[in-house]
Amino acid sequence: MIRSIAILSGALLFAALVPFFGSVLLFLSPLPILYYYFRLGRMRGLAVVASSVLLATVILVLLGHRPNLAIVATIVYSGIMIAEVLKKNYSLNKSVGSAAAALFVAMVAFIAFGAFRAGLSPFQMIERHLTNLIRENVKIYGQLNIPEDQIRLVSENVPQIAGFFTEIFPALLLASAIIAVFVNVFLLHRLLGRTGIVFPGFGDLALWKAPEKLVWVLIAAGGMLLAPLDILNTVAMNLLIICCLLYLFQGLSIAGFFFQPFDYHRVQGRNPNPDLRPSRARLANELFEQGLATR
Repeated sequence: MIRSIAILSGALLFAALVPFFGSVLLFLSPLPILYYYFRLGRMRGLAVVASSVLLATVILVLLGHRPNLAIVATIVYSGIMIAEVLKKNYSLNKSVGSAAAALFVAMVAFIAFGAFRAGLSPFQMIERHLTNLIRENVKIYGQLNIPEDQIRLVSENVPQIAGFFTEIFPALLLASAIIAVFVNVFLLHRLLGRTGIVFPGFGDLALWKAPEKLVWVLIAAGGMLLAPLDILNTVAMNLLIICCLLYLFQGLSIAGFFFQPFDYHRVQGRNPNPDLRPSRARLANELFEQGLATR
């Protein structure tokens, strides 16, 4: 248990003390909490999480750093919430959807809290942050070997660029939540598989498909994008981003299905009975071998 506290505290300190890597890997921060929550159980897992947060906070204070309690609370909440959803043994769509929705609400609350403290509306705070971020990047690009006309084009259109990303920020935030939940669940499945801990199974991911009614949302979003109203265009762009993300997952599942034939002989070596292999994978492999035989 002491080792678990040390590892989890180190992960929190790394995210706090290394700004670049901490921000890039922020979506992986719930993974250690998820892992020890499943491995140690609910009560011991909560004890490890609480002890690790307390230890990391004390170390940051001693080092002269002011811990951002809102970010820490969001990370802890995300890990515990995803773990509790997975323990319900829901389907893949319901598990990822429920966890992503809860994480999205938590991030919205975090942004709203920051905007309230700054005396701004959430969208005003987001636009201000994006504007400062783009200007900082323009300064960095100015030191690199980039044509001046391109840098000038970006610097002259900073308000328009920041405004555009502010409009689609809700979809980007929700897409980030979906990807974060999926990546953490996938890596957790890999980690727990090595320790022999039972993990909720979602079946063959190569057989997953997007909801059939999603196409009507896509069509409606395309129609709203043609409307002469800015508010409808903004809503349409946000819906299109989410639809495209889900259809990207659909494409990855299709690609995974077609890559299954290449694992045919490896699966056969582990399972000597060919009748126990997945019928669709066996059929695809037979078609693949027949195609080679005709050449």
